[in-house]
Amino acid sequence: MNGSTETTKEPGSWQEALRFLAAWLVLSAAASLSAVVLVHGFNFVIQRLTSFLLGISELLPLWSALGALFVGAAVYRVSPASSGEGIPSYIAGMTGGQGRLPFKATVFKLLASMGTLGFFSPGGLIGPLGRTNAGILSTAA
Repeated sequence: MNGSTETTKEPGSWQEALRFLAAWLVLSAAASLSAVVLVHGFNFVIQRLTSFLLGISELLPLWSALGALFVGAAVYRVSPASSGEGIPSYIAGMTGGQGRLPFKATVFKLLASMGTLGFFSPGGLIGPLGRTNAGILSTAA
């Protein structure tokens, strides 16, 4: 002991626990804000795109096929890492990628999902939005 009155931050101390808790509170608040913005933005884009396409023509199967071709070709050429479903790529990033999800794949998966759903193709919202939010926070963390 050197007679110093400074407190050291030992692993497992209450100061370290408090710092860890504060970091997780900030991260969870960022995740919540990011998710709210994503959900509302996603909904806005899909509503505008479907309204636009319905105003042009009533040929929904044609729009669905064209949208699938466009999105598929874009994914194949621009970002092949974006192909597939959202949740399996999330799991792969968490298990094999040390918790990192590529930002380019994240952004392109969001755009591809908007295009797919906006062109009346079947699909869900939860996988793409969960994967996108995880990718954004993976980049930020």
